[in-house]
Amino acid sequence: MKKALAASILAAALLAPPPFAGAEEPKPPPAHLDEATVMVDLLLVRPLGLAAVVAGAILYLPAAFVTSWGGNDIRPVADLLIHRPASFTFNRPLGRFEGD
Repeated sequence: MKKALAASILAAALLAPPPFAGAEEPKPPPAHLDEATVMVDLLLVRPLGLAAVVAGAILYLPAAFVTSWGGNDIRPVADLLIHRPASFTFNRPLGRFEGD
């Protein structure tokens, strides 16, 4: 069971498009950062974002299979399950939660 899970995760990681391909330059952080906001981001939000990236990578493989089986484009699936959580977790300045 563990080998099958590890193989699925590895296959999803290898089949997924690069998460940062075509990523825009990050916006500069605000002039004043609230220390509490930075700590919440660092200790709570970023680990949850990382968990979302891992969960998205695990769900990507079966979703991509079903989507491609139907003859549809898998890029929206990759964007939803991998690119958006990865961008939120790794590209966003620390302590900044505003949208695009």
